[in-house]
Amino acid sequence: MATYTLIQTYAWDAGARTIDYLVGDGEFTFSVGHGIGVCCGLNSDNTGESYTEIRFGFLIEASKYQIVESGIVKKIVTEEPTGRVFKISRSNSVIRYYVDNELIYTSETLCSDLLFGDCSLYAFLDDVLNATIVNTTENNEGAIAIGPITGVGIAAV
Repeated sequence: MATYTLIQTYAWDAGARTIDYLVGDGEFTFSVGHGIGVCCGLNSDNTGESYTEIRFGFLIEASKYQIVESGIVKKIVTEEPTGRVFKISRSNSVIRYYVDNELIYTSETLCSDLLFGDCSLYAFLDDVLNATIVNTTENNEGAIAIGPITGVGIAAV
């Protein structure tokens, strides 16, 4: 019989993604409860847990957040991220980033690919709250929400 113990990990080794995806226009929203290292955004190919694979995302740390595109930092904001609502939207292939419904960045990269919500977690107990993906394209309306995502390390002993 195996015994399991919780362990603290500090590596980009956990994550989750939405099953639903954006076909055309839509948005992905989320909040972060505890965040030493959380990256959430839109992606077209899930190849691992690293934040560098997320095509259009917010990289959230304890005292700041950054906009990253495929691991490249596009903008750094030194404001407390806890309690804020982060949103990435696509309209006519244009990707826009919002914090608390305020536009803070527009991507220079156009994208019409199928995109899903993708999150990568760095530290023990990092968590993502209220993650929702909404398609707004005609004939493809609807919202899909995923439950809270919390980074918990478990090891068999």
